[in-house]
Amino acid sequence: MLSDLPLEIISTVVSYLPTAASVSSLSQTCRRLHAAVNKEGWRAFVHARFPSIPTDAPAVWVEAARSLTALSRSWDRQAFLAQYLQPPRPTLTYPHGTPYRQHARRQNQQTMGYRPVIDSYQEQIDHDWASRKEVVAWGAGSELIVRVKKMGNAALRKWKQTTTAAQRASFDQHGHHLDWMIFKDDQYREGVDDITSVNVLSPGQTSSTRDSSDTEDVIVGRASGDLSVLRLTSVENHRSIKVRKGFDTKKRDVQAATLSQAPDPLLAACLDYKSVAVYSVNSDSALVESLAELDIVTRARGDRTWSTKFLSPKSLAVGIGASTQPINVFSLTPSGIDSQPTRRFSANDAKVVVDGDLNSDVQSERAKGTSSVYALATVAPDSSAGGNIGDLFLSGWYDGICRLHDMRSPLANVASYIDPVDTCSTIYSLAVLGRERFVAGGARHSLLKVFDLRMTGGKSYYYTDVHPCRDVFSSQKASKRHQPTRYDCCPLHDKKKEKDDWNVFVHPQRRKHILGRACDRRAWGRPTFETPVYSLSSPSANSPTLFAGIENEVVEFNFVSVVEETRHPNPLYARTLTLAADDSAYRRKWDPYGAVLELAAYRQAPMHGMYLRHQMPVGALEPNVVSQDLDERWQ
Repeated sequence: MLSDLPLEIISTVVSYLPTAASVSSLSQTCRRLHAAVNKEGWRAFVHARFPSIPTDAPAVWVEAARSLTALSRSWDRQAFLAQYLQPPRPTLTYPHGTPYRQHARRQNQQTMGYRPVIDSYQEQIDHDWASRKEVVAWGAGSELIVRVKKMGNAALRKWKQTTTAAQRASFDQHGHHLDWMIFKDDQYREGVDDITSVNVLSPGQTSSTRDSSDTEDVIVGRASGDLSVLRLTSVENHRSIKVRKGFDTKKRDVQAATLSQAPDPLLAACLDYKSVAVYSVNSDSALVESLAELDIVTRARGDRTWSTKFLSPKSLAVGIGASTQPINVFSLTPSGIDSQPTRRFSANDAKVVVDGDLNSDVQSERAKGTSSVYALATVAPDSSAGGNIGDLFLSGWYDGICRLHDMRSPLANVASYIDPVDTCSTIYSLAVLGRERFVAGGARHSLLKVFDLRMTGGKSYYYTDVHPCRDVFSSQKASKRHQPTRYDCCPLHDKKKEKDDWNVFVHPQRRKHILGRACDRRAWGRPTFETPVYSLSSPSANSPTLFAGIENEVVEFNFVSVVEETRHPNPLYARTLTLAADDSAYRRKWDPYGAVLELAAYRQAPMHGMYLRHQMPVGALEPNVVSQDLDERWQ
């Protein structure tokens, strides 16, 4: 019998089960299998169904399985809650302790909103899966805004220590504790000292001088050439922000900066549109000199540096343009940076077909063979295929194409991802979520594009496997000569074969008031729905949160289904149901302040017909209405 087999074999059997419901059913057959599944079965299921999603070792693996299956289902069903990310009133700025006044200052001094640059990370702070700390920081003009969110048991302890009157300002509707810190110094001027790069150091990257888990180090680069480390401390009622150290840029403009993922990290910064300098982050000097510096482009040709990214601790990619080879990869050695790139990438080898008409600018660029690269992002390696960190990375191009590059392949790119609807929108930002999907920010219409990577060792879990077939075979399908396979049976299961790419407009078309403030922050400027998506950040591949930076705003996406949570709760949002357990209305639980946006989206499938869907308000959802396809909010 199965229950008599060794634990290792039972774990192997569990790894082939397609759904968490199947694993749960197996564990309920007898006590022996119940103990085996709880001990090793859920861990085997998580590693088999989500091979590219990083998971710290939780005390209870079944919580990880619940959370990851709920997250995958939310992405597949396009289920999310989006809202603007704004400090509550009153919030003090440091170091002077003055109240934060965002709207009046920017309206009086700037005709255009700021371009936010975002960075974030997440760490597990307790043994249970839901106990996490999430840190997000972004540049808002010359100001730095940081939000620290604590979830799980850490938030529950804070909740019990907070008075009822202060709970609304300190907690969100999900019961997560929020702590805001804003750095605003009068020496920095709007439009001159705007923040152009933000890098948050994770706990494993900071030096031994870090005081506690309530301290965050953020590296901030500015257009005026200032590049420094800010230390933010929040302990009980004491908060402080101070400059810990600076990096010597020789007063050259900072366009972009990237941080290596290593215990002793390096910082690479693009300076003065042409050079790249590398610094040691954990240096003890008050003003850190560069370890190495290299001129990447010659301004006489009209080139400039746009982006940079560490592919590995010893490999650095730089995006330039306009150039025939706009991606250069350099090796880092103990003596500095190699003067010649180890690899250059162009778009010439891409065998792509773009649907739709190309504008004259893109045609001119392709005719000359030149282009620019504005965004770079690494892709997690496939350990089963023997991949290494830095082998794969994505790039966002001027011609609107996202290209996948492999350092092991002689081709310029191994895959191209094209939006067949919005073909020519330049890609400004990228965020990779494991090996399952990635998100790209377009230059027009506040458009966020979601692409399925379709890679080996990527997506292995499909929520549709738990549902029975929706329809029987039609007469046309039954007349086929070949025997239909398992997933040739109905539209629901046929989706498993399709490449499910979709776009969402980040800025809502409907204007409404949020927290008593006008949704349109820049009524004095051009229409905000035409803003690009300048930056993207996800704290982790297993996080349900995605941050998108548009002009003058940061939008937070929480991928969670309001209706599904009542039946299959995600441990990260379990307190949402308990805080308003006596209220059956969805709005009271999920949108008590009316802050959730109502966005529009469509699938990237013009040959099947374009259908623009809109999200209905959370309060308009009807109980007992369940959809197996898209989220219930889409109409």
